[in-house]
Amino acid sequence: MLRTADNYLTDLLLYDFRLVSTLGLTEEDEKYFAGQPGVLLSEGSVSTDALFNGESGSEDVLHIHTLLSDVNLVDLVKGRLPVSDDEIVLDAMYAKPSRIGKTISLADSNEEDTLDMFSQKTFRIVGIVNASYYLNFERGSTSLGAGKTAGYVG
Repeated sequence: MLRTADNYLTDLLLYDFRLVSTLGLTEEDEKYFAGQPGVLLSEGSVSTDALFNGESGSEDVLHIHTLLSDVNLVDLVKGRLPVSDDEIVLDAMYAKPSRIGKTISLADSNEEDTLDMFSQKTFRIVGIVNASYYLNFERGSTSLGAGKTAGYVG
């Protein structure tokens, strides 16, 4: 079991360390960290929580991640990875493969700052994925909604 987990995390290039800042980090910061002794790879990303319109008419809190190319890869369960800004993949614990080809929209109840982070409000679902940084059933807590994250998108 340990060997299987190790192989899975190695194949998906799970990071060893994660540096988070509420103020944001710059490309210069990323280059600085990449140049530190012992650092083989550094890649920046953006993430946030947002309310999405759920299938049952509810508002679900989803954690949005930048899909990276060098670390923290996702395991594609069905479909494909996004190739344009209006496409998205969903967490396999949150959505069934039957959602591929359908759309998901940001809820109007999001704060204006959150809505401004996106180039559009509606996204076409092109794939269902698992991510190495979510190995258990919990998807984390949030200050939005009821305080629990329903899943993640990328």
